[in-house]
Amino acid sequence: MFTSPRAQVFPVLPLRDIVVFPHMIVPLFVGREKSVRALEDVMKDDKQILLVAQKNAGQDNPNAEDIHSVGTIASVLQLLRLPDGTVKVLVEGSQRAKIVKFTDNPDFFQVQAEVDGGGALTIRLSQGGASVTSFDSRMAGNPQGHGVPSSAKAATTAAMGKLALVASLWSAEYTGWL
Repeated sequence: MFTSPRAQVFPVLPLRDIVVFPHMIVPLFVGREKSVRALEDVMKDDKQILLVAQKNAGQDNPNAEDIHSVGTIASVLQLLRLPDGTVKVLVEGSQRAKIVKFTDNPDFFQVQAEVDGGGALTIRLSQGGASVTSFDSRMAGNPQGHGVPSSAKAATTAAMGKLALVASLWSAEYTGWL
């Protein structure tokens, strides 16, 4: 799943009451000084930031133990400083990452994280409908699913079928077949 030759360093933005997934575009309002400094660092060099949910949204000054270990690497699309000192930022999630360790940075949270090397779902659309052609690169060398629990295989198969159905209906509606 999380396969990387070496961990990469990312500034961290702890989030309250929201989880950002890959491919989501979401506006965030940021007010904590540490978080604003992390965003400023990202904007200097056009880097990416790791968005990670807090375990307790009510905590104003979280520490490393108060932040979940898996988050989403994101790009900052737009940043707007508001008159009250807070920042409105538009981010786009790109891929999951797992925190390996927090690095020493007094200005803001910074971590070494491994990027998720998992594969993607591929859906082929055609006039005849849709079919799911691959689910994950981790299963590529294991087509029979050896060592994978039967409940996981059944859930995966059911999910793939539902996704193919949704893609087929979308394709039919989009192309005017419905």
